Amino acid sequence: MSRLLPPTHGSRVLAALAATLAAGVIIGARTPQPRGPLAVVIGAGLGLVTLALCRRSRRVAVIGGALVLGAAGALRGVSAVPAHAHPATGATIIRGSVRDIPVPHGGETVVVLDVDALAPPSPGIASVALAIPGRTDLLPGDRVEVQATGLRSPGGRPGPLSAAVLDRGGVDAVAVSPRVTVTARGSASLSREVAHARAGITSTLQASVAEPQATLVGAVAFGIRGRLPTALDNDLRDSGLFHLVATSGLKVAIVAGLMARLLALMVLGPRIRLASTLAVVGSYVVLAGGGAAATRSALMGGVTLSLAGTGRRAEPLPLLALVAALLLVVDPRVAGDAGFQLTFLGTLGIVALAAPIAGHIPGPRLLVEPFAVTLAAQAATVPVMAATFGGVSLVGPIANALAVPLVPPLLALATLGVALSTIAPWLGWPALQGAGLLGWGIAQVAHLAAAVPGAAVHVAEWPAVWTAAEAVLVSALVLGHRLWRGPRPAASDPPPAARSRPRLAGDRPRRLALAGAVLVGLSSAGALAAGAARPDGRLHVSVLASGSGPAVLVRTSLGGLALVDAGADPQQLLVALGAAVPLFTRTLDEVILTGGERGAIGGLADLAAHFGVAHVVVPDADLGTAGRAVVLALREAGAEVDVVPLGSAWQWSGAAWRCIPAGAQDGGASAQALCALQVRDGDAGALLLGDLAPPAQEEVVAGAGDGLRSDLVVAPPTGLLAPTLLTSAGAHLLAIPGTRTLRSSVATAYPGVAVRGTGSDGTVGYATGVSGALEPA
Repeated sequence: MSRLLPPTHGSRVLAALAATLAAGVIIGARTPQPRGPLAVVIGAGLGLVTLALCRRSRRVAVIGGALVLGAAGALRGVSAVPAHAHPATGATIIRGSVRDIPVPHGGETVVVLDVDALAPPSPGIASVALAIPGRTDLLPGDRVEVQATGLRSPGGRPGPLSAAVLDRGGVDAVAVSPRVTVTARGSASLSREVAHARAGITSTLQASVAEPQATLVGAVAFGIRGRLPTALDNDLRDSGLFHLVATSGLKVAIVAGLMARLLALMVLGPRIRLASTLAVVGSYVVLAGGGAAATRSALMGGVTLSLAGTGRRAEPLPLLALVAALLLVVDPRVAGDAGFQLTFLGTLGIVALAAPIAGHIPGPRLLVEPFAVTLAAQAATVPVMAATFGGVSLVGPIANALAVPLVPPLLALATLGVALSTIAPWLGWPALQGAGLLGWGIAQVAHLAAAVPGAAVHVAEWPAVWTAAEAVLVSALVLGHRLWRGPRPAASDPPPAARSRPRLAGDRPRRLALAGAVLVGLSSAGALAAGAARPDGRLHVSVLASGSGPAVLVRTSLGGLALVDAGADPQQLLVALGAAVPLFTRTLDEVILTGGERGAIGGLADLAAHFGVAHVVVPDADLGTAGRAVVLALREAGAEVDVVPLGSAWQWSGAAWRCIPAGAQDGGASAQALCALQVRDGDAGALLLGDLAPPAQEEVVAGAGDGLRSDLVVAPPTGLLAPTLLTSAGAHLLAIPGTRTLRSSVATAYPGVAVRGTGSDGTVGYATGVSGALEPA
């Protein structure tokens, strides 16, 4: 890994101007429409800040260029902010054509339609996404008719149906429970041929390589995503190797390198070699599905290859800034795409940090360089990874050092095997078996790395102040490294062997400077992180994706943390809870039970082994044998048990709590849902129904009277509500826990209420908004 040469002044100016344009576009694209002029002003101000980084240049052209680029970028970004449509609910018939190659995701395939007609009409809906169970033979250009139970807005859960991805593609709504009928097949086109090629590659791999290695090889080598076993998928995420199954810049660089080495063996002119390499790289990017990472790598690689042999070099920082600005100007919506953010931040981290890290680590370069590159990229992308995927791998650098060297031979063998199999299957079989073996090796590395205790940290959120803390810490470490090395030698200085001492007098001042820089960085980062951990004065309610039972995590304005019910599955509760609690939190202040039925208490079986519990609050009624056993186990683990009479209210951690009795239910009180829990913190309130059936909910309405008003109602997993409950509560938000996908019939039954479900969106969160009421988080 070669050390980067110091950039020239001109390249610094170019990089700063390109970065100004890119930042202006990002600000404009992320600013709400009414504040567009403010974004322009900020963009122009950003141009002035840029000038401070180019102090040596006093030319009017540079000053004007920075101002114009900042403002123009902001205007371009504002112009691309999507105007969200509000899809109507109810049964819908959609006629349209398939836009892009269908994308497998989990056990479904996501298809995007360009809409020709909707019945009933829904203004503003020009494109719709469908999630079809299993695989589909649909191809771009096919005309279809879709019968759906309704349309819904894109959700917040990461994936191809998330709002970030669909907004970038200009998709307005998602069809609920679609049934697709093909009315006409499309005509020949590039996208159809690419889809045919991808399908042929998948069939070849599946015919020669056992699963899940066939799917893994297809994803790693060709970017063809398929359904991997849940355990392997989780291992890849927790080990930091999930980027290997995406179309990343790493694989584009590998293709370019392999092609350049192959052509070097042939007697060809440099222009022919360059054209051939660029053609192969471009074809690979198209075959692998494109994406921001592949496009960025292809553009930067193309420029670098074009300058090879000319005596000039492409400095990475200006080139990175130019490519980012180009992509953002072409499509400002890409600014909200996690892939775009990850590829550019990761590349920036590699350019700035990888060489210094690798230079200080002994060992074989084959292992050290992937370790250093991964560590540098991860340091730059932690905020995006944590905010988008809810976790950060701590073993990623080590896992990548072991797995990344397997990718080039895997890609070469897979390509060779697929090519030879088009002639005769037996010709490509040996190479494909080798690729499958390497895929098995990557899976084993992922499994072993993910099995390490504390392999990954799962977080519920990543506050902006944590990003600032990380930036301060990394900056301090970089400064400390520069101080330790001392200033760069001048051209007139004698060679290192002729210098008896460093330019900085003595080692002690350097060590003191290094210690001071690191100390300031650590203390500043710690102070910022500690400030982020303080209560924010808002009520937070997270409906956990913990399986088929109810489980809700409540954080009060004073920071108190309470788990209300626990679902039925201990493992699913721990996974959901680990991602929902604040970072480094291992204690729950309260566990509140609304009944003793298994759906509410089953998840508590392993809770005490992973979280400390200070108090357990139970209603003064019979919880049943299993309920009593769970409470006794928590008490033996150190929790205090508080019994509250049904119908009573209490104050805790700045919030008012009330256990509203549900009356006698079928089968008596034993092992039943006993009450609904209401929590109010300031003007915000939530009503948690646990497992209460509609007749019991009617009892809650009758017993609570006017005091039932709440912003949010958390329904039972069945989704069934008493007709009068939402009216009495006056709720504008409804959350439904459970594993079933949310159906539009629920939203149809409750017009004017924003409905979300954990089966569709994963854990759904709410927090006090500017109006004082709960709003979706």
